[in-house]
Amino acid sequence: MTGAVQSYDQNWHPANDPVEDSHAQAVLPHRPDCMLFAVVDGHAGRECGQVVAARLFSYVAAGLLGPRRLALHLEARRRGDEADENYEVVRQTVGRELRLPEHVQQVYEDNYQRYLKDLVHTQAGAAGEEGGGGEEEEEGEKSAQEIHDYLERAFVSLDEDISQVNIRIRDRF
Repeated sequence: MTGAVQSYDQNWHPANDPVEDSHAQAVLPHRPDCMLFAVVDGHAGRECGQVVAARLFSYVAAGLLGPRRLALHLEARRRGDEADENYEVVRQTVGRELRLPEHVQQVYEDNYQRYLKDLVHTQAGAAGEEGGGGEEEEEGEKSAQEIHDYLERAFVSLDEDISQVNIRIRDRF
């Protein structure tokens, strides 16, 4: 490992049976000096914690991308090109163990792409307001307020997407 984090430890105490909590760790491939860590409380059950742990970092990392890289990520996702270096925005080391039925995975992918399109439009609008059109803003150049806003948006969007998945699945049966 490079950067400020040289190692990490974790403890797990199974207070519930089954354990409803999940955790995740990831590195941002475009910023290998940055790591993300999460502990997710499974108040809504084990599966909910697993879904959040598996999906949250993609939402967070996408919001931290600059406009050009975000557009490349969206295009790779639209094509379903997993070999494209822009397909994934996180290299998750723990927290991706969840395997879902194909129709559920497709609903999640559709929701994620909708979130990405919204981010692209938001960034394009912000660039227009600022007289954009110059050099692309790099990921490290976002202000603390912008990062706060993107983090909040990531959590809210994922929460809405999880709710939509449950509604769409329920309506299918």
